[in-house]
Amino acid sequence: MVIPAMYWVVCAFILAIIEIFTLTFASLWFGVSALFVALFSFLYPSLISSWKVQVMVWLIISICIMIYWFKIWQPAQEIVKKNKGIRNGKLINEQGIITNPPTKIQSGTIRFHVPISGASEWKCRPKGFEEINFGDIVTVVDIDIEKEELVVSLIKK
Repeated sequence: MVIPAMYWVVCAFILAIIEIFTLTFASLWFGVSALFVALFSFLYPSLISSWKVQVMVWLIISICIMIYWFKIWQPAQEIVKKNKGIRNGKLINEQGIITNPPTKIQSGTIRFHVPISGASEWKCRPKGFEEINFGDIVTVVDIDIEKEELVVSLIKK
């Protein structure tokens, strides 16, 4: 028994409608996979000869799309958002807390309460020779675009 291609198309549209209400992108990718199975079963009916093969193809395509989404696409988009935040100066005068203090050799880490440009943690270094420790509250005073790190200064108490 073979599942007709039209059933896969209907399944894809149902999953797309579910996606409208859930906003998780998971059902969207399952729907896209169903469309691929419909296309393959329409174009190559001899290759996809049983419902078991169709379901296996659907699962394999779904897994491949999910891996692509979570391992390649999303991290790349976060890097793009972060670079936009660095380039447009959104971070100047923002306050955050030091989660990893900077040393002379390596950058530290600043965490913001609310993610800015897609990231809540950024690399940072102190302005001048200020000593910054774990838990210090700092403000961003400049951005080093070449090193992609924030220049921070302690907030005077």
